[in-house]
Amino acid sequence: MRFLNTRMLLVFAFISLAGQGYGQYFQFSQFNFTPQRVNPALVSGSNYILSSFDFRNQKTGGDFDLTSNSFSISYPFINRKGQRWSGIGFSFLDDRSGFAGVYSTQEVAVSYGVTVPIVKFHSISFGMKLLYLNQNADLTKLFTESQYVGDRGFDPSVDNGEPGDRWHENTFTISSGMYWQNTDKRGNKISYAGFSFFDFNKSDVLWGNADGIHTTMVLMAGQRVYTKDKISVFPEILYTVNSSNHILNAGVVTSYELKSYSRELPERIDFISKYILNKSALVGVQLHRRNFAVGVSYDIPVGKQQVSNQGAIEVGLEWKKLVSPLRSKKKKKKRTPATKTEDLPRVTQADSIQRDVEEKIEVKIPAEEKSTVEMTLSEKLKVRQDSVLALADAGLISHESFELDKTTLHFNFEFNSAGIGNDASDYLDQLADALHDNPDLNVRLVGHTDNVGSDKFNMRLSVERARAVYDYLVKKGIEADRIKVEGSGMRMPLNSNATEAERALNRRVELTILYEDL
Repeated sequence: MRFLNTRMLLVFAFISLAGQGYGQYFQFSQFNFTPQRVNPALVSGSNYILSSFDFRNQKTGGDFDLTSNSFSISYPFINRKGQRWSGIGFSFLDDRSGFAGVYSTQEVAVSYGVTVPIVKFHSISFGMKLLYLNQNADLTKLFTESQYVGDRGFDPSVDNGEPGDRWHENTFTISSGMYWQNTDKRGNKISYAGFSFFDFNKSDVLWGNADGIHTTMVLMAGQRVYTKDKISVFPEILYTVNSSNHILNAGVVTSYELKSYSRELPERIDFISKYILNKSALVGVQLHRRNFAVGVSYDIPVGKQQVSNQGAIEVGLEWKKLVSPLRSKKKKKKRTPATKTEDLPRVTQADSIQRDVEEKIEVKIPAEEKSTVEMTLSEKLKVRQDSVLALADAGLISHESFELDKTTLHFNFEFNSAGIGNDASDYLDQLADALHDNPDLNVRLVGHTDNVGSDKFNMRLSVERARAVYDYLVKKGIEADRIKVEGSGMRMPLNSNATEAERALNRRVELTILYEDL
């Protein structure tokens, strides 16, 4: 006589459904911690080494839990120009269902992706994933394994007539994906879209079904729709289609920036609010620091009674590290025996750069052509940037930023005016081109005024003058976070402000070009 209660029947029905389909390819609620389960191309979607873990515990109407653990790691390959061209990743999954893990799944996968740049800050990645799948069902935990005899209890010596007790299957599957994204210079996503196909080889699995694994298609998209000061709003969707199952996960991630970096992702807090169509609502919060992230979320059942999901909690962890571009090692020049360090004249870093710049210009432009050939602003800055980089490679400087050029712009500012005249457009156009050509360059703008008027009024006016230059560059396509605006009012005059000519010289904007990738 078999001994099966209602809970066991529910577990057995669940296992039977899993065996027929492998059919419901599920996604974690915090799927940013499980990127390779969403799209294998994501292994080359970032300049960071990423190592993440996600734990999920889901309650069911059968009074048993579904427990899933996912671990993944990815490493991007960056060339000498700082461009990401490929990436490799590994992922692991352990999923257990029912009492004491009656039904269990283990996955081990390797992914490889290639990234192709389109235009600046736009790229497309293509990825492939090879997965080994191991599935087990242990039905001995559902049965007594003994026959019940009246007035005696369970007798293991009597045949109980129960079915086979264990199943075990394993297989290999292949997946692929494509991913497009647009980011800012720090790597923040502005928009993205991608699609992927999982298990498209339809391998046999579990119970010997000829159609054991259904191909799963995953579509993903997101767009930053609002940003102001430290707050940004990012709606996104994740649509998973498998056989007759359609799961739409749509919602909004609202971010508050805690701390920014010139070339890295900012530290921030993400507030997650999403809805999984006809299944559940999702709320969560994630803290992203410079080298790690932690998040927690909870699925709230909504709508009709959900037997498979009576509430789920997830905890995610991530460690990350920015990968720097490769730099070629320059051979050090041998000193002649007659040259001693103490005999060399002391020079400043600025003198070293200027001398190095002049030497490079001598090579690029023959002496007889110097009078007729003039380097563009972009070319001049590139030469100076290379000089700074050579000094950094030699260990002579280690600053986080270095001034490449400083220019005073008068723009014919009239009295009490912040307007830019037409004579300034040529220079600003050249500057915009130079910034486009040299993505590691940033700009600091400091506005100044004459001494007419109150200190408070002139401070505000000086900021407006610097802001006018800022607005011009932004309209030319320069990212706002590459430009810093300051005002000094009338506190740093160039002269005594005794005449109108002197006061006109003080109505200016000082522009400093910085190199910030040492």
